[in-house]
Amino acid sequence: MGVPRVGTRVWRSYTERSFIMAVTKDQTIMDIITKYPDTAQVFMRYGMHCIFCEAASGETLEEALMVHGYAGKDIDDITAQINDFVEKGGQEGQTAQA
Repeated sequence: MGVPRVGTRVWRSYTERSFIMAVTKDQTIMDIITKYPDTAQVFMRYGMHCIFCEAASGETLEEALMVHGYAGKDIDDITAQINDFVEKGGQEGQTAQA
């Protein structure tokens, strides 16, 4: 029996609720924006106003956040917030504010 899929979640069992993240800190900003355009709102919230600049095409989410002064757990938290935003259909206000 295969693993049931629901949206971005991959259910491994009825008791375990793990899921594969749609966005990872290793993806480039442009890849994320191309696949999930509404995430631009989240980037803007964190002061990343140059999401469409040339650097966005080669810079990973982690690298971009580091350039903007974020590190460690902050990067993981922001990545999780982006994934929550994507999972909830990209609706404004669906993630915690910075």
